[in-house]
Amino acid sequence: MWDAIVDRQTGFLNFTPELARAMRAMRLAVIGAGGNGAVLDHLARLGFERFTIVDPDVVEASNLNRLPFTARQIGRAKVAAWRDHLTAINPGCAVAAHQIALTRDHGPWLRELLAGADLVFAGTTDVEANIVTGRVCAELGKRMIVRPRPGPGSYPRSPMTTA
Repeated sequence: MWDAIVDRQTGFLNFTPELARAMRAMRLAVIGAGGNGAVLDHLARLGFERFTIVDPDVVEASNLNRLPFTARQIGRAKVAAWRDHLTAINPGCAVAAHQIALTRDHGPWLRELLAGADLVFAGTTDVEANIVTGRVCAELGKRMIVRPRPGPGSYPRSPMTTA
């Protein structure tokens, strides 16, 4: 299955067979499976296969506009819904799903979990979870991609918006 997923992109720009093999072997950790978690779909379709997902939430109706879930999954743990989605794209995906609300007390657990990751995607809506993830990544020297969450009023008003 994996070969069929990456076949059409091999040869584009720098997407070589060596890069495809390296991506397949990489272990990715995604901390926050809501809006940030949408990256999981793209990563699986690129050919990544090894995922660890950490998120405390369940699928809500408000998630259906931006995540590949269905109404039948409302109330289900997001990490489990993502595991099902990724393995539906590629049955060869290995997905470790952890429904946990990270706090500073989880530092040792997270350190052990992320020690095995090659790349970390961080972006929860919880400030403490983001801080502990950043600190653990810094301690371990892990590459981390951060999706900042803008605060209220961070976006400029549309010219069509009235005061």
